Amino acid sequence: MVRVAGNNSTRRFQHGLYIFLLSIVLISSPVRAGQSEAWWVFLDRRDTSEEAYRQARTSLDENAVERRLRIRGEVIIEADLPFHPDDLKSLQELGCAIRTQSRFLGAVSVETTRAGGVEAIRALPHVKHVRPVATYHSVAATSAVEALDAGAPADAGIAPGKRTNRYTATDTASYGHAWNQINLIGAHLAHEDGYDGEGVRVGFLDSGFLNIDSHQAFDSLNIVGRFNALDSSEVIDTHGHGTSVVSVAAGYDPYNLIGVAPRMEVLLVRTEDASDEYPEEEDFWVAGLEWAEAHGADFISTSLGYSDWYGPADYDGNTAVTTIAADLAAARGLLVVTSAGNRGLTNLGAPADGDSVLTVGGTDYHGEWVQFASTGPTADG
Repeated sequence: MVRVAGNNSTRRFQHGLYIFLLSIVLISSPVRAGQSEAWWVFLDRRDTSEEAYRQARTSLDENAVERRLRIRGEVIIEADLPFHPDDLKSLQELGCAIRTQSRFLGAVSVETTRAGGVEAIRALPHVKHVRPVATYHSVAATSAVEALDAGAPADAGIAPGKRTNRYTATDTASYGHAWNQINLIGAHLAHEDGYDGEGVRVGFLDSGFLNIDSHQAFDSLNIVGRFNALDSSEVIDTHGHGTSVVSVAAGYDPYNLIGVAPRMEVLLVRTEDASDEYPEEEDFWVAGLEWAEAHGADFISTSLGYSDWYGPADYDGNTAVTTIAADLAAARGLLVVTSAGNRGLTNLGAPADGDSVLTVGGTDYHGEWVQFASTGPTADG
């Protein structure tokens, strides 16, 4: 393992290197269309008033300010400003319900039930172009988990040998059921050197975080923010998949489970309604990403993917709005770590095709590729 000396900010990112391999993926599939139509409307005008600049600055967490200054040397650029209110009013006058606004993309997501509504939208001044919102639904990742468990050695969770680490006294058994994955990526060696995620803030974009306030593995979890992108509330205890993902990354229950970086700061972001596996739109994912960026995330872990809406040629890094948004987040110093997908030797799932995205596949307990884990390729091979 290489250690690099550096200042405080550098060390925060060094610590963060140990949280990458934590994606547990969802399977995507098509769903029936609703009565209304959802569209991304790309606008070419922003509100450049002094008040708009002031509000854009005050909306940022100080961690986000520090990260932006470090990466690009300035805090607010025009792309961070809200849309001109007259343009939003024009959309509403056409009967459009504005669902989310993406400053990263320069677009608003709208819903319309009027026949010919999209043509009227295209005719508005300051509308650059319009595209449909992609939809998908998730299937719980039990098949993926079962596939891993089937390949687990008989002593999974309890390994021979002794090491000193800062969490428990002497032996690797303290990692419990997490030992095999911890050992596979060498995270225990990082722990011995004092790298435990302290000072790193990670945003988890997922379907929900059920029982995260009551399970003993999260008694010491440092949750610094919650956001439900579906309704802008703080209700995130709706589904258990995100809870599983966070446990891999930051769970801490000695002799049962110790995650990769238990001392990280956590932002919990619900971007999907998985209660009935009905369509979810990628605009909620983009909204969740922007919220986490503004609240000072250093990294994003997203175990969701978009695949059935897109074909192989679309995985070019410039088509899926989730991919575009993830790359734009990187320009602000925020790295998105995403799952490759659950489709084996077939397509990826956006945003895994982003050129500034870290895409993670899956292995078994022996480090061998598991057949459900997507391998690509991207559109350019």
